[in-house]
Amino acid sequence: MYDVFPIILLAILFIVGYVLILGRILKKATYRSPIALIAVLVLIIYGAAVASLYILSTIAGSAGMAFFILCIVISVITFFMSLKYLVTNLRYINKGALALFIIYMGVMILITVIRRFGEYDNRVEMEMFANLSAAIRHGNFSELSHSMLNVAMFIPFGILAASIPDEDPDFLSILLTAITASTIIECTQLIYRLGICDVNDIIANALGAAVGYIFWLFLRRLSIL
Repeated sequence: MYDVFPIILLAILFIVGYVLILGRILKKATYRSPIALIAVLVLIIYGAAVASLYILSTIAGSAGMAFFILCIVISVITFFMSLKYLVTNLRYINKGALALFIIYMGVMILITVIRRFGEYDNRVEMEMFANLSAAIRHGNFSELSHSMLNVAMFIPFGILAASIPDEDPDFLSILLTAITASTIIECTQLIYRLGICDVNDIIANALGAAVGYIFWLFLRRLSIL
């Protein structure tokens, strides 16, 4: 029987991704902008990008591998854009939040990379949503609990990353930054064989950062941050 579970999840991600990108573009549009035309053009371009990703997944052999390759490309671009932003706006950013963010990332690197030196493991998991699928269909919650831990570990990422800029960042910026940080960790684990390189960890980390960003918005509304 054909498994439609991954297709449903990917369809949800497609819709969410389109809404986020369209929202960011419309945020910069004026009241005279042809919103309907913009929405159609964004859908066409976004659809073409997803179709290209599908072709890449066919060549790579799996959707997970294609997603991992896409994350690497996104990470390179986002890393240098973030570095440029920090250098250009260093005098305006929240230096306290930046210091806490650096300490936090140091702890993450210590937990996920440094402490694993000497424990070689060259396993690679490129099946997207494998842990969620196993939990729903087979009642195997061991891998899902690992993903939930990854979500929890990156909640502070979303809070701290959102607190650094001199102006309120948007959701997509925090998401891309989280994907970049997580991809760097997974690539390091892959290169030095330090634990399992799992594409689902990137998804879980990004979800955790998203939760952190929402929590940051809540704190901002209460004037706590």
